[in-house]
Amino acid sequence: MNFYRIGSLSLILAWLLSYAQAQEQEQRRKVAHELLKLRDYSIAYDDYSKMFNKNEKYRRKRDSVELLYRGQIRKIKYGPLREEVLAFLNNATKRDSALYSRAGMFNYKSYDQLLTVNPREIPTLLEYYKAVMYSLFEQDKDELLHMRDIPFLKYKQKLSIEEW
Repeated sequence: MNFYRIGSLSLILAWLLSYAQAQEQEQRRKVAHELLKLRDYSIAYDDYSKMFNKNEKYRRKRDSVELLYRGQIRKIKYGPLREEVLAFLNNATKRDSALYSRAGMFNYKSYDQLLTVNPREIPTLLEYYKAVMYSLFEQDKDELLHMRDIPFLKYKQKLSIEEW
């Protein structure tokens, strides 16, 4: 009889551990998705801001994308996922940094696509996560800072001298 109780208890514990790991993985996926939405909104806002500077007809689109961009920043900085975002960014930039250091081409600002770009001049996913952490939490800004304003990304600033 004890054998069955121990077996049942072990099975329940294994299921609980598996369930907890699945929940944690789902939470990481959700946070990563929110951070990538921020990247997309940042690029769109930069694009429409540049177009608006050249032609007034882009005002409405720029304004609507700016609302998405600013809203996503507020959601990340002050929303219900704030603690999860901070934990994710801390893990991504420290413990898990090797996972993200090779994922390149994660610009988070707009640049001229006709510009010839060396892929090493564009931030990696790890550098993007560091830029988010630095801009929003360490410097407490309400926007993603330009690469030239982030000490560890200044060396990549050649990419955008004229465009950003």
